[in-house]
Amino acid sequence: MPENEDEMELCQIYRDRLRTEVLEKDSPVEEKSAIPKKKPEKKVEVKAELEFDYLREELFFGNKLDEIIALLDEENLGVITSSGSKTISDSKKNWVPNQWKGTSLKFLTGVLDGETYSVESNTENTISITGTFSAVPERGAAYKLYSPSTDSSAKQLGLYKDSKFNESVTANTDIFSTALSSSYASSTYISNFRIYAVFNASGVLSVRRTQNGTTIEEKLNSGNTLSADCTYVFDIVVEEGQTINLRYSNNATALILTVAEIGGGI
Repeated sequence: MPENEDEMELCQIYRDRLRTEVLEKDSPVEEKSAIPKKKPEKKVEVKAELEFDYLREELFFGNKLDEIIALLDEENLGVITSSGSKTISDSKKNWVPNQWKGTSLKFLTGVLDGETYSVESNTENTISITGTFSAVPERGAAYKLYSPSTDSSAKQLGLYKDSKFNESVTANTDIFSTALSSSYASSTYISNFRIYAVFNASGVLSVRRTQNGTTIEEKLNSGNTLSADCTYVFDIVVEEGQTINLRYSNNATALILTVAEIGGGI
């Protein structure tokens, strides 16, 4: 059986296509007859389901995922024909330039299987990501492109940005060593960051937001002091080109401080 949503989606696409192809192949040419002929829908359904079961076995037990994706020829699914440290190319594609900007690239097979990257730009057949891959993806690896604002796994799980666990923080000093930026936001999409915070001492938690060299400070919890050893959760909007960091007004221990990107914003 399919083990995740990507596999289920591929099965569903292929099953729908099988039904269409079998229906076209098996539908008889209409002939005038005094005896009504039975419609072939039931036969089509059974044949499609049998072929679907065969596909599922090939897909999940025969490691045929890259071959299946190549056959599907969907706009957002493909197989890599060449790659670099931050690009993948698929010679079968004919995309509109930058139509995938701000979306996500997920690898479904190969050395980067399961890893997700933010798309910086695209040409008619090449995707460029923000930053670089952890390893150069190999030719023949399967991939998927999707919008985090509509992808259920991105909504449910969230994308890890940074965290502190039982670590000391210095008053009025940036908590994270590197400012955090959105992997999803673009000129089309606004993203949300979720902040989960527990400190061992009371204080005011603030967001330091920087854009085009200008930094502003936003006090969370309406500027009210957070109580010691209590849990607080905040959602903030992050746009393309912005970075954020956090500060606490007092010396304290961050018992738990986690920031995750949870997809589409308001």
